[in-house]
Amino acid sequence: MNNQPTQPNNGNKLSDMVWEFNFRPDHYIHDSWLEQMPDGPLIKKLVGCHRGADRIVQYLMQRLGLEGQVFFNFSNSLTRIGLWSGQDLEKLIMHTGAVFYHSRVQKIVTRDEVLQIREQMDDELFNFMQSRAVQLKGKIDLSLKLPAGLGAEQSIRLAGLLCFHAALVGYPVALRKRLMLKLPHEWYTLFKKSGTLGQPLGQRQSECAALLQKIAIEVRMGIGSDGQIHFS
Repeated sequence: MNNQPTQPNNGNKLSDMVWEFNFRPDHYIHDSWLEQMPDGPLIKKLVGCHRGADRIVQYLMQRLGLEGQVFFNFSNSLTRIGLWSGQDLEKLIMHTGAVFYHSRVQKIVTRDEVLQIREQMDDELFNFMQSRAVQLKGKIDLSLKLPAGLGAEQSIRLAGLLCFHAALVGYPVALRKRLMLKLPHEWYTLFKKSGTLGQPLGQRQSECAALLQKIAIEVRMGIGSDGQIHFS
């Protein structure tokens, strides 16, 4: 018996995206997650076939712990982040992390150290950090204690993930788990190992949420000046 809900046929793009978010994780899960599963390559191959695809998707949802967990409330611009592509989420998280990392860069006194950091970042992200971090951070306390052994790129990634998680901590796991599936598995591993470092942000949910939305506007990822996400 196939319990997979059928896709709405009402021509509403938002409805289609919400349906896909809940019932077709195979459309957006990062390949690295499937690579962690012994039968991942087979799943990836089979979901591309029309015949029997629904059963494979249902099996995948069971494997990922998504069965029976759905999220439909995309009424605000923060939750609509859940409908973004994985690539856009990565960009948002890295730019958010760069705002946090800027406070560490400010403490560096030698030019060589700054150049080392710059070599680990693409030019656009480095320039964004140097020119916009101070203006965007607002009143949020940016003194996160990140692991000393991490390089600049991983530190930025972790800081962004910690803020991202803090912004969404009050939302159901059905939303947060699917968001993580859009990101590389190694990002999830990094967060799981160091997630407790984000405890200082635990009481700053609204500030982290505001920061995410400001950065999204800054990097032009589909949020208009009214603070709402617009779909092109």
